[in-house]
Parts: sequence; structure tokens; C-alpha cells
Amino acid sequence: FQLVDYENERGKELDELAVIAKKAGVAVDPPVYAGFPAHTTGVLQPSLLWAELAMVDGLLRTAIDCRVQALHTLEVQSSPAVTGSAAGILSEIPMLFEFTGPGSNVVNVLQSLPLRADELKGAGLPGGQERPPLFIDRILMKKQTPEKVDEVRVLVRVVGFVFQE
Repeated sequence: FQLVDYENERGKELDELAVIAKKAGVAVDPPVYAGFPAHTTGVLQPSLLWAELAMVDGLLRTAIDCRVQALHTLEVQSSPAVTGSAAGILSEIPMLFEFTGPGSNVVNVLQSLPLRADELKGAGLPGGQERPPLFIDRILMKKQTPEKVDEVRVLVRVVGFVFQE
């Protein structure tokens, strides 16, 4: 039953993403939808699927709220990386995400990722829904074309963490 509940929620999130992206005028390429975490035989820790879904949702909504132009790819990387302590285990959830947008909007996305909803409001950044904080691990940014000076394409590796007891 947990798998059915997860798949239902995943489908709901996919549908909501399509609606809010269309309203915001953000193009979403098919690899983004394909990158949503799914329960397959290759999933190393099925218990993290819900956390992965929440992080993916937060990442994509942040980009849409910041009015990027297009979402190109999304990949949740399976990671057995954990740090143990007497209090519990900290699991790492890395994601690769590629998108295009105006430079100022891209900066807003990058600044927003590690912030909580109340911190976003205080910083004057778009968004405000509660979501897990994400941290930038690597970033590659390049101009899209010489004619479009302010448009950049970004490939970013972000990491979220889940505490498990």
C-alpha cells in the first residue's frame, strides 16, 4: 500500500507541476518529468522516496517561482552516502538540475535554495511555501547565445539531507 500511496502522490505532483509551470510561462522538457523519483528495483533506499519527492517538488517550484524560462533535465542520484552518529543517520540526496533563464532570475533561484519560507520573505525573494532546504554542491553556468546577453543555462548539483533515527 505504501508504494501505491507514493505513486499516487508522485502522479499528483507531476500534474501540479505541469499546471503551475504553464501558468508561469515556464517550459518543462520531458526529461524533467522522467527525473521524478520512482520506485524501481534500482532504488537503494526506498524509505527515502518521500523525502526525494519533497525535495524535487521544492526545487522545481523554486525555479518556477523565480520565473526561469525553461526546465531541461532533472536527475535524482541514488546515494548510499550516510553519516552515522549516536543520534541517528544523515542521508544525502543529490540531484542534478538543468534550467535556463535570465541572469537575475537564475541568481534568485540559487539564493533561494537553502532558505526556509520565512527567510525567503525576509530576503525579498519569490516563493514562500515550506520546502526542504537544498545546498549547492556544484554549478556550471554559461551564456545561452551571444545574441541573448542576459540568458544563461545552468547545470547545478544540489544536495538535500534527511535525518533518520
